[in-house]
Amino acid sequence: MMQAEAPLFLFVARDPAPLTPLRDALAAQGAESLVVDHLERARTLLVARNVAAVLLDIEGFGKAYIVMLCELVAAARAPVVLLGTECEEIDQIIGIELGAADFLPRSSTPRLVLAKLKRLLAARAAANQAMTITVGLLQLDRATRGVRVGDMLLMLTSREFDLLFLLAQAHGRPLDRSTITRRLHGRDTDDGRGIDIAISRIRRKFAVAGITSVRIGTLYGRGYVLQVDAAGGMRSGGLDAGDSDSWRRDERDPDDSTTQRTLGTLGALGIRRPAFGVS
Repeated sequence: MMQAEAPLFLFVARDPAPLTPLRDALAAQGAESLVVDHLERARTLLVARNVAAVLLDIEGFGKAYIVMLCELVAAARAPVVLLGTECEEIDQIIGIELGAADFLPRSSTPRLVLAKLKRLLAARAAANQAMTITVGLLQLDRATRGVRVGDMLLMLTSREFDLLFLLAQAHGRPLDRSTITRRLHGRDTDDGRGIDIAISRIRRKFAVAGITSVRIGTLYGRGYVLQVDAAGGMRSGGLDAGDSDSWRRDERDPDDSTTQRTLGTLGALGIRRPAFGVS
C-alpha cells in the first residue's frame, strides 16, 4: 500500500481518542496521519501538504458535517471518507451524493479500513494515470490539455488535443475515420473532412515547431497512426506514411494553394492523384 514517500492521511474529528487504533495501524504501514478539529485547519493542510486521503469523523459535528463534507470534497485532491458510530442508510446516501468516496462505521477494524483505503488509493492512481500519456518524448495531460515534446510546449485546440490523445492511446495501431469519430463523438457516421483537416493542422504545428520525432502517418485503407521516435532528432531520409502530406490533396485544408499548384503540375504530366484510402 505504501509509496516511496510516506502517504499522509488527514483526520478531521472532534475527539481523536477513538481514532488511535487506526492511526497506529497506519503508522505500522509506514504512513503518517494528522488530526485537526476545524475545517480551516484542514483546508490549510490540504494546500500545504500532499494528502493521500481525508477521513471525516462526523461524530460531534452534528448536521454541520454535511457542510464540512462539501467543503472538503471541493478543497481536497484526494478521496474523502466518512466515519461514524452507526452507518445509517440516510447518512450513506447523503455522503455519497455529496462526493464522499466511502462511509465506514467507527466500529470497523483497522484492518478493514486499511483495505478500503488501499482500494481507494489504487483506483485514484489508475484514474490519474489514465489522464496522462507518455510516448517517447511526447507527453499529454488531459487535465491541463497540455502537450509537451521533450522540453517544448505545443499549443493545440481542444479538438486537436482530443484527436492526438486518442492516437497516443493507440500508439502503433492505426485508427480509421469511423473509429475516431465513434470514440470522440459517440457516433459511427464520419464527420467528413473534419478529421483530415485536424490531422493536417497538427502535422503543421509539429513542422512549425521543428518537431520531427513525433509524426502522424497515414496507412492506406487502415487510417492514421502515431509514430514516435525513441529519441528526438531529425528523421532519416526516405518517404514514410506521413511525408506525402505535401502533395496529397485529401490531407490538406481546402485553401492550401501549394497543394493546388502541385496537383496542377501532376495533372499536366498526366499523373493521377492517388485516392485517400482511409475507410
